[in-house]
Amino acid sequence: ILFEENKNDNSDVFGQLISFNGDILGPETGIIISDNESRQNNATVDYNNILNELMVCWDDDRNGSQDIYCASITLHDMLVSEIPITPNQDLDQKNPYIKYTLTNSSLVFWEEAGGDILNDQGQPTFTYYNDIAFQEIKSGLLIHASEGEILCNAFHSQSKPRIDLLSEDANDFSYVVYWEDGRSSG
Repeated sequence: ILFEENKNDNSDVFGQLISFNGDILGPETGIIISDNESRQNNATVDYNNILNELMVCWDDDRNGSQDIYCASITLHDMLVSEIPITPNQDLDQKNPYIKYTLTNSSLVFWEEAGGDILNDQGQPTFTYYNDIAFQEIKSGLLIHASEGEILCNAFHSQSKPRIDLLSEDANDFSYVVYWEDGRSSG
């Protein structure tokens, strides 16, 4: 179970493990996933039964804008290892979604704020559209460039990215990524 707790005028991310019998397996106050002095929210989690670990991702404004952070949590010792995904980016990254793959990596997708567009006079004008970006994490390391990869940057906003397994062929694992898209209505 993930939950946010508001302390010192900001929200922090906590988790708790509960057995099938309803017994609390973690500390009574919860497992501290991120209690940085800034706001952390919109947490998402996935479980890898081979590695016996959880991957939790959230958006975090510790650097002045919303960035994506993740943490792996090994269940045998409750060790939390933070993994910055998009620290110190100029524009906001928010609303992450995490999914373990069948090759023991994690794919994290998020909404990434778009930037300037030219107006009718050719002058830059800031618009706040969201694109979809992603990063792959394997053994705690980022596979793509530190800012992640853009998956879709079509005009108007894309939001709420999700991923599901499409094919489990012995030689190839395929996934489908989908999201809400504002191209038809803005």
